[in-house]
Amino acid sequence: MRHITVASILILVFSISLIAQMDKTLQAMDDMETELDHNEITLRFFDALNAEPLIDAVVGIENVGILKTDNEGKVRFKIPPDGTYRMIFKKDGYVKSVIPLNIVANTLIFNRFSISPSMPAGSVRLVLDWGQEPTDLDAHFVKKGAYHIAYHNRHVSDDGITMLDRDDTDSYGPETITSKEIDDSAEYIFFVHNYSGQSEPGGLGLSRSRGHIKVFGDDRLMHTVEMVPNQPGIYWEVLRIVNGEFVIVNKLRTTEPE
Repeated sequence: MRHITVASILILVFSISLIAQMDKTLQAMDDMETELDHNEITLRFFDALNAEPLIDAVVGIENVGILKTDNEGKVRFKIPPDGTYRMIFKKDGYVKSVIPLNIVANTLIFNRFSISPSMPAGSVRLVLDWGQEPTDLDAHFVKKGAYHIAYHNRHVSDDGITMLDRDDTDSYGPETITSKEIDDSAEYIFFVHNYSGQSEPGGLGLSRSRGHIKVFGDDRLMHTVEMVPNQPGIYWEVLRIVNGEFVIVNKLRTTEPE
């Protein structure tokens, strides 16, 4: 039997990550080419837990029409005039999601949307998507005085209630955290750290990431939060949950939220 070394495993993991990043980059290049050459926008939809494309989903877009995703989980349509359009995503086994599409200067800020599978009552799922740069953004979910869920700590909290479902290190996401239950007497913080840019706490890389957050709960899309552009900081404090109430913060910081 061939001996498998740690180095071999690391090389394999790196190779898989590199291939995944190249695939995402090729998708982005194809989408850009389609926009420039054919005046069409591409939307791509993925499973928030495993990043697989969502095929045969129904996507209704205000003033555009009803579309169905192809075998790559994408739809394409002519670029509408600048404005905010209501989009409704539907697929059996997934949370029905109403998402705003913002067309600015005849283009779309981001076009990749990770959608949560259906969830039990009382659970909350936080999903991070972003652009090509920075390559590695990390989602953090802190229950004050209890646990801190992130890539570097515990993938599952001691009580088994909260877990990091997916850690993405090769751009675009999704990076996903799920909590089966929110303690109404506790305080939580959800933030994003620019791991790729931690040597430059006052840099603009995070604010230029085109990051966006979707908060799923009670089997619906509860909140969407878009990155604040052109602000310094390597920490994005997205929201807090205080006594069961979601408080959107949406602020960039140079130090970790407390």
